[in-house]
Amino acid sequence: MKIAILFVSFLLVSCSTVTSNKIDDQPHQEGISYFLPKRLHKVKITANLMTADELSERKAKEAFEKAAEAKKKAKEECDAAESGYKKADEIAKNAVGEEAKKEAEKQRGIALANLQVKKIALGEACQKEIEAYEKLRKALASAEGTSQDKCNYQVTFSVEPQPLVPDHDYGFVARLKHNPLRADVLKLATTDTGLLSSGESVSTDTSGSILAKLAQAIISFGVPIPVPLPELKAQFGLVPRTEKEQRQPCPGSLEIDSIVDISNQRDVAQLNGRLRNINMELEICGYRIDENRDGPKGNPPSRKRSNPSQGETEEYEGLFYRRELPYLARLRDLNEGKKIVADALVLMPNLSHITQLDFPAGLFVTTKQKVGFNNGMLVSYDTERPSELLGLMSIPADIAKGIIDAAAQFIKFRVDYSSSQLEEAKKQSELIEVLDEMVKKRNQGQVPKSD
Repeated sequence: MKIAILFVSFLLVSCSTVTSNKIDDQPHQEGISYFLPKRLHKVKITANLMTADELSERKAKEAFEKAAEAKKKAKEECDAAESGYKKADEIAKNAVGEEAKKEAEKQRGIALANLQVKKIALGEACQKEIEAYEKLRKALASAEGTSQDKCNYQVTFSVEPQPLVPDHDYGFVARLKHNPLRADVLKLATTDTGLLSSGESVSTDTSGSILAKLAQAIISFGVPIPVPLPELKAQFGLVPRTEKEQRQPCPGSLEIDSIVDISNQRDVAQLNGRLRNINMELEICGYRIDENRDGPKGNPPSRKRSNPSQGETEEYEGLFYRRELPYLARLRDLNEGKKIVADALVLMPNLSHITQLDFPAGLFVTTKQKVGFNNGMLVSYDTERPSELLGLMSIPADIAKGIIDAAAQFIKFRVDYSSSQLEEAKKQSELIEVLDEMVKKRNQGQVPKSD
């Protein structure tokens, strides 16, 4: 019997208690729908056209302010060095003892050398400030209306993350995958937009009790044990594709304040269509955007939806989630060989690998799993799965007793049945002997005839 139970247990494979099907075009699907999260960003760009005089004036002013700040810093360092030298000189004058005087003279010499270096640096800083001031004066005095070969812009650039939203390209329907051999409990919760918020699964294997009952049936009636077949896991991935960009030249200033999906090639292409009016381009660099390329060359690839064949439904075990990854949003000036104007670091899960979160159920044990999500982003994962082998070896004594009782009752039934057969046969044999004796006496005339 133990051998039979072990054999069946090897055939009963562990399976997931939760499955996810991709949302398709069917009007009805059983379960609770959820979506993977994605993040949109608000892109703000302002570019104000400047004349050549305005540009040179701004650059000269920035150079002068930088030179003035450098001179101020050099002056502070020179004052500090002079103060240090005065202290060292005072200590050297008041030193007592040959060794103390020698050390004090050494420190005074070091302080004097440092002071001389700082004075030289201050002189250079003053000279640079004078030169910067002269350039600024000339820029302010230049005539207006000077022609320019190219447009120049004063640009401000920012990318602000927006709250996570559902990605409708990746929608699933989750449901309990109940096994007749298990007692299952599943609790799933989502936001009103379909982003996962929590999940809890408790699955108790009842194979021990079922096997005991079936063992009793086999002993008593010879009923065969049904064996469930293992489930096959499916895999899926993302298939990126790219689109060609079209540049549209347009002059003038520009102001952009839009919420876009910077992982979507079409959205970025539309932005770049406007940015090329001022000969600029927005470039997104990062995972799955510039992969398989020599270097960052443009916009993120769009995603290709992977649909099942007509009439088929893809089923995957467990739930799915994905993580945010860092990307670089870079604004380039096409007039100056794609010179970088500004950078912004952004985070988004839009193109991340999809990760499977399984809810496995073990044999002969109770498996518990509790997961927490924040708008579809996994934030906690607690699982409890005892030893299946220990569970097998710990089948309750009453179950084992039930198997033994069933066997004992079966044997007793066979013994009782055989005993009753022997008694009946004995009675029949005695009756036959009495009848034979009566027939013999009747034939000999010893038995009176009935009236």
